[in-house]
Amino acid sequence: MNEIVRDNVALILIIAGCILISQGLLNSKYYPVPDFSSLGTSETYNQTYITNVLPSKQCAGYSLESMTKARNQYSTGSMRPYLYKNDVLLMVDYDPEVELVLGDIVSTTVLHRIIAINEVEQRYQTKGDNNERKDSGWTNFNETNRVVCGVLRGTK
Repeated sequence: MNEIVRDNVALILIIAGCILISQGLLNSKYYPVPDFSSLGTSETYNQTYITNVLPSKQCAGYSLESMTKARNQYSTGSMRPYLYKNDVLLMVDYDPEVELVLGDIVSTTVLHRIIAINEVEQRYQTKGDNNERKDSGWTNFNETNRVVCGVLRGTK
């Protein structure tokens, strides 16, 4: 029974975030990078679901069932405490028709969070949450593979 309640709460939070974004109630140009210090670790395999704190516009309209699920097998620790090795990532393919926003976690050659966007040149800069420095260089929008919508932690 507890798992059903948890899953329903997670789904409600995702839907609420998608509604807020679609109605323009969240201003995507001024998202601060969220503080993830309150999240637990995946070493306690308790099958918790964690959404991206500020849901990506890229995730709007997708159900949990339709998202790509991929195990985070090669974690360097750069995205802790949000992502850990063996977490299951819920992702959608990048859609160039939908804007990327600050705070989105994107998959290119690495899996890091967007910290700066240059709309004119159609590129962004990323940084691992646990890294002291931002990633070198900028990434063109068209180099984006997927966007992370959430995480299943502790799933075997």
